[in-house]
Amino acid sequence: MDEQCHPTQVTEIPGDIVPTWVPPEFNLQRDPQLPFAAQADSALRAPAALALAAAPPNFYRSAKWSPDGSCALTADESITCRIHRLKATDGVTSLDTTCTLPQPAPILDGVWYPGASIQSPETFCFVASVRNCPVKLLDASSGRLRASYRIVDHRERFVAPHSMAFDPTMTKLYCGCVDFIEIFDLQQPGDGVRLATTPSKKSRDGLKGIISAISFCSDYSGLYAAATYSTTPNAIALFDPEVGESGDVRPGGVTQLLFHPTQPHILFAASRRSPVVQVWDLRNPLCVAAELDRWTSEGKLTNQRLKFDVDLGGSGLQLAGWLSIFDVSNGLSFNTEPVLKFRAHNDAIGSVSFHPIQSLALTVSGSRHFDVTSPALPPSRPASTTDMTSDSGSDSSLDEELENNGIIVHDPTIKLWNFSPQSTIPHSPK
Repeated sequence: MDEQCHPTQVTEIPGDIVPTWVPPEFNLQRDPQLPFAAQADSALRAPAALALAAAPPNFYRSAKWSPDGSCALTADESITCRIHRLKATDGVTSLDTTCTLPQPAPILDGVWYPGASIQSPETFCFVASVRNCPVKLLDASSGRLRASYRIVDHRERFVAPHSMAFDPTMTKLYCGCVDFIEIFDLQQPGDGVRLATTPSKKSRDGLKGIISAISFCSDYSGLYAAATYSTTPNAIALFDPEVGESGDVRPGGVTQLLFHPTQPHILFAASRRSPVVQVWDLRNPLCVAAELDRWTSEGKLTNQRLKFDVDLGGSGLQLAGWLSIFDVSNGLSFNTEPVLKFRAHNDAIGSVSFHPIQSLALTVSGSRHFDVTSPALPPSRPASTTDMTSDSGSDSSLDEELENNGIIVHDPTIKLWNFSPQSTIPHSPK
């Protein structure tokens, strides 16, 4: 390990002034404004993609705001991580790409350091999981590799985790792999501690298969939830750092877990090929407390990860698909009907993210659609479960430009939405 990332140092403010954080207010009575939209850059390719005769069309897969809200981290189909700086020029809010980091293999996950701030260079970093590589701790300003955390299987091959999360104390990194969770102490160099999630490969107990999601409880107790892709009865488990696994929740194929920021007994879970996001009350985990519909693109189910988000004030839940926003500020008594729903993109929305300080939200969209009439499409590609035609409102020239090897991407865009009650942000020129 090269360098370690230390927690943010808090600067003392003299006098009686006590800084307070006020959660942003979102106006959900009308559709938000769109101050910025951009298409995924199809010209920049990672080295591995350049070796192909024809690189596939590019689109964003995920986007996450930094904890201080100054930048956004994105990962796209061209196996590239990008840092986008939030800026305002002449009253127009936009995103400017400041750092581009091509990777040698597909990016499985990326997580900001919880104390990351552009004003504190030593904390401005993130971890990235790249297939067949050690976990990378990357500087978000220069892209420099600060440290690497290696996970090795029984055949001495590097294993990349499918999910990652920092603990609330910002001193440990949890990495979800196949049948185990690797825990790294960021303050000490060396290998991590391996926590098996199942007694043995033949056992039916515990979490089996790929650990697809890890989320820590918001009460700083150290309790965390982990889930698996496997469709087993016990696909979500709760872990206590003192006693290990402490309980099971339920269903399979989970793609994302998220605790409510202000009500730690509420857990949200999304599964692949599921039209709903399930809400669990950990005080009674035997049954689902509520189900929230997420409108996927054209009502179709997908194996693609469609990530949702809850704002830090705990008032709004944002679901991908069609952009649906629910009021979750009243615990489990919230309305299961969205307070605002609108079509934000012409394709599947792979990720949504609330800004931690301003009344902004970030969305990215795009997915692979296969054209059976293309001679370049391999015969082994399944054609019955995908959309073979473009949307009626899409630009045919754009589809023709993005079509490659029988793959079409309808809407490979990243958009910034303004939910401010007194919006003064003008629309950027198209």
